Amino acid sequence: LDPLALVASAVPVFVGFVLVVPQVVDVDLGQWYVAGFAALLIGWAVQRLRLRGIDALARATEQVRELATRDALTGVLNRQGLQEQLAGLVSGATRRDEDVFVVFVDVDGLKRANDARGHDFGDRVIVEVAEALRSTVRANDLVVRWGGDEFLVVGAGASQSQEVWQERLNARLAGFAGPPGWSMSVSVGVAESAATGFDLDTLTRAADHQMYDLRRERRGPHRTDTTA
Repeated sequence: LDPLALVASAVPVFVGFVLVVPQVVDVDLGQWYVAGFAALLIGWAVQRLRLRGIDALARATEQVRELATRDALTGVLNRQGLQEQLAGLVSGATRRDEDVFVVFVDVDGLKRANDARGHDFGDRVIVEVAEALRSTVRANDLVVRWGGDEFLVVGAGASQSQEVWQERLNARLAGFAGPPGWSMSVSVGVAESAATGFDLDTLTRAADHQMYDLRRERRGPHRTDTTA
């Protein structure tokens, strides 16, 4: 759609037209010049319309792709978006001989908060957690809404420890106002493996199990988690 590019491509055509026509036919050159210029204008307008149509189609295609691969509420990747980007992340880690890690993040007690404040409040909590993750991860890490109030972070290289992830996220979430007796926090589990032979489901289950084990330890051996 760059007008300069269109003019640059049209000038050689017009110059060639001016030089060739007098040698082929015996006509009023002024009329031919006007006709040639008019033809170039028409061609330029048609080309511009076609390019606008292609540009609009490209934007629409990108919007459809975004809708298919992004979570509508938070804007982070959904499961399909993760699958589309995972192969590139794993192949890059394989080339660099790095591990791949999965961080499993679950909001503590969101059901109780939903019951007290309603699902609009629950949506605000989920959006806040997504923003906390985006502000915490590295540029190449993938943030995914895994389902409900569960998130994944998938990255290449050495991961921070479970304690560091949990402390950083909960510090970022501190101060979010909730119902009486409920404070916003997340529980985190981390698992790593070599990029060669990496299996997302296996690593996600391992991180999920670590998260629940640590949550049970925090709540005490005789308490069950009924608020997740």
